Amino acid sequence: MEIYQSYNDEPEDTFSSLSEELYCDLYEIEMERFSDDIVFYRKNLPVWGSVLEVGCGTGRITKPLTTKNRIVVGIDISLHMLKKAVKEKIPNCNYINMDMKQPAFSINFDAIIIPYNTLNLLPRENDIVSCLANFRSLLTQNGKIYLQLFIPDKNLTLNSGRAFQFQMFDKPEGGKIIKEILRQYSAESLTVLVEERYRIRPMKKGYENQNLNHFYTIAGFPYDKWVSLFHQAGLHIVDSWGDYDLNPFHPQDSSCLIAILGC
Repeated sequence: MEIYQSYNDEPEDTFSSLSEELYCDLYEIEMERFSDDIVFYRKNLPVWGSVLEVGCGTGRITKPLTTKNRIVVGIDISLHMLKKAVKEKIPNCNYINMDMKQPAFSINFDAIIIPYNTLNLLPRENDIVSCLANFRSLLTQNGKIYLQLFIPDKNLTLNSGRAFQFQMFDKPEGGKIIKEILRQYSAESLTVLVEERYRIRPMKKGYENQNLNHFYTIAGFPYDKWVSLFHQAGLHIVDSWGDYDLNPFHPQDSSCLIAILGC
């Protein structure tokens, strides 16, 4: 074992690229216990009718929202995610491999949900407006869009544009997973470069530790910009909150916007 004289002498950690298939596995492990948004949608969605979920992933939200009186259709661009979703067959619950920028339906929906910062994955304004306008056209009369957005707060925009957070969760077969999220905000492009790092620690003899990461860019628009984009798509905010405890949204301090949009 090599002994270093100071932390500065230690070699930097190296990370291998995270495959989409493994990312889906890690996503499922990480999100399986999160249900605050599900509670919110159950309370606010129409009891009867049809619902479209955009970016349904593994069906974490789609499945519990489906009832004998409510049909839920989930769309996602990732086949790996959808393969996990369809493992459990539920009546009135359907999945389609589809890009949210190009929705193709011949039916309308009583509600559309765009959960967990899915819309942030479109960093270009015109794509967001086009996407929202397309979904607005798929709503029935008096239909609503329910969404959750990431909004850069002052801790990110004023702290050299950088932020770091981490969490730890258990691997089902034993061991730990340490997830680190590094964000780099650009005031010029109003985008956020996100690096997600996963340090997988099996804690078993014969199993090696893994350091994996992947990068993606999301929209980092302030609240006022989002309101403008909604209006351009023919939508307006009916109600909004800063978290799933229904606390008020404060543009400078809240990094989460939960909103109901109407036509």
